[in-house]
Amino acid sequence: MKFYQRILALMTAALLALSLTGCLVATKDAETDGSNATEPVSGAATDAPSVNPNASAFDREAVAVELGDLQIKAGEIADVFDQYIGLFSYSGSVGEAQIEQCLDMSLDYILQYYLPMWKAKELGIELSEADEAEIDALAREQVAEERDAVICQFAYYYGITETYPEDPSALTEEETAAVMAAINEELAGVFYEGFTFEQYLDQQLETYCTGARIDRLTQVLKERTLTDDAVDAETVDAWYAETLEKQRETFTELPSEYRTAAENYADGDSYVPVLYVPEGFARIQVLEFYPDGDPDENIERNAAEMTRLEAEYGALVLKGENEERQQEIAARYAELQKENKMLEDAFYAGVIDSVNAADKAVKEGASFEDLMDTYNRHAEGESGKDERLVYLAGPDTRYGDLATEAAKLNPGEISEPIVIDGAYYIIRMVERLPEGETDRASVEDAVTAAATAANRDDAWEAQFDSWLAEANEIAVFHPETYESIGDMYLY
Repeated sequence: MKFYQRILALMTAALLALSLTGCLVATKDAETDGSNATEPVSGAATDAPSVNPNASAFDREAVAVELGDLQIKAGEIADVFDQYIGLFSYSGSVGEAQIEQCLDMSLDYILQYYLPMWKAKELGIELSEADEAEIDALAREQVAEERDAVICQFAYYYGITETYPEDPSALTEEETAAVMAAINEELAGVFYEGFTFEQYLDQQLETYCTGARIDRLTQVLKERTLTDDAVDAETVDAWYAETLEKQRETFTELPSEYRTAAENYADGDSYVPVLYVPEGFARIQVLEFYPDGDPDENIERNAAEMTRLEAEYGALVLKGENEERQQEIAARYAELQKENKMLEDAFYAGVIDSVNAADKAVKEGASFEDLMDTYNRHAEGESGKDERLVYLAGPDTRYGDLATEAAKLNPGEISEPIVIDGAYYIIRMVERLPEGETDRASVEDAVTAAATAANRDDAWEAQFDSWLAEANEIAVFHPETYESIGDMYLY
C-alpha cells in the first residue's frame, strides 16, 4: 500500500467515528414525536436481536438509542459495528453469532462513549465559555495541521510535485488545484460522489470538539465524585507488594518491558514507578551525527555494480579462466571504489568535521552533557541530552549495534567515534544497572502517589460501572433500526 493510501485509510478510520459527534439532537416531546412507528423497547445492550435477512433498507438517521435527551442514530451504531466486525472478518468467517456479538459490543461502546455527557447533564454540569473557546481553538489547530499534512502528502505521492513540500503555501495555484482534485476523487470513491475534503475537515472539527468535550466532562465528573485523600500505609504496602511482584515476573520474562515502563514513567505517561530492574540493562549517553538529505544515488548504483563484479571475478578465479577479464574487473572495481569514496566523503564532509571536533573535545575533558547540547539536534529551547536504556544481556531489538558497542565500555568510559547505519556515534557509559529491587526509600513518595492514583482509578472504575448499569436501565433501544446492520455479512 502506498503511503498516501495509508493516509486515506487513516482518514477513513476517523470518518467511521464522525457520526459519534454530529448526531446529537434534543428529544422531542412524546406527544409530537412520530419518528418511530414501532414501540421502542428499553433494556440492556446485551438484548440485541437476531439478524433479520428481510429487514427494510437501512436508515442511518433513524434513532437507535435514547439516553436521557441524547438521541443516538443508527448510523453511529453501524460505524462502530463495522470496526468490530472487521476483526472477525480478518480471523475467519462471519456468522449470526459473530454479528450479534458485534452488535452487543457496539451498543455497549456507544453507551460508554456518551455516558459522561449524559451524566454531566443529569448532574447539572456544563462547560464554561472559556472551556468551549479553548476546545474550539485546539480543535481548529488540529484540523489545520491535518489539512496541511494531507495536502503535502498528496502533492508528493501523487507526483504533483517532485519534492515533498514543507508547507501547502509552497504549491502553485495549479498544483493546489490538482492536489484538491486528487483528494476529492479519493474521498468520493471511498464515501460518495461529491464528498469533498472541506466536508471531511468540517466533520473532523466536530469530531475533535466533541471528543474534547467528553474528555473535559470526564475530568469534571472525576473532580466532583472522587477525593484526594491519601491512602493509609496498609494500602500503600499492599500496592507496593503486588506491583513489585508483577514487575519482577514481567520484566524477567520480557526485559524490554522494563525499558518501556521506565520510559513511560519518566515521560509522565504512567504514574507507576519502576520497582524492579532485570539483569542486563545499562544507561548510556549518546552523541549522534548524521548528514541532511539523501546520499547521491550513484553510491547505491555503484555498490550494486561492485557486487556483480565480485561475483563474476570470483567465478573466473575459481575456474582459472580469462585473466584479461579479471584485470578489467579489478580496474573497474577500483574505479567504482574511488568514485564512491569521493561521493561519500562529500556527503559526510560536514558531519565528519563535527565528529572530529566533538571527539577532540571529549579527549580534552569537555562535559559530555554540554557536548550533547552542542551537537545533538534538538528544538530551540530544549535540551540536546540523549540518554538511553540499552540491553546488554542479549540482542537489543531496539538499539542493535549501538547496544553491542556500548557493551564494550565500563562505567565512565567514552567510545571512539563509530559508524552505525550511516550515522556516527560517540557513546558514554553512564552506569550498568544492578539487577534487583529498587531501594524503596528512594521511591517512597512515588510509591505513595502511585498507590493513591491507583486507588482513585479503582474508585472511578466502580463509579463508572455503576453509572453504566444505570444507563443500561434507562436507555431506550430501538432494535428495528439497527438489527439489519450485519445483513451484508451474511447474504
